[in-house]
Amino acid sequence: MQEAPCGHFMHSHCFAAYTRYSYTCPVCFKSLGDMSVYWKMIDSLLAAGGWGLGYPHFLFPALLAGVTEKPATGLGSGLS
Repeated sequence: MQEAPCGHFMHSHCFAAYTRYSYTCPVCFKSLGDMSVYWKMIDSLLAAGGWGLGYPHFLFPALLAGVTEKPATGLGSGLS
């Protein structure tokens, strides 16, 4: 058995197959991993400029349940 960070369990074989195409718990939809590296990558892309400038009125929503901190860039804050 494999335990997800949220405390739910899956068969190890099922967990390995599931995590090839999904990054959230199938029960509660919380993130299965640490997303800090991902958010740092997005922050650096935005800091470099030119990315997303065609959509000034759209803030990208968080794609992962379980993300408890909003990045400094405003990602995850929903639509304006």
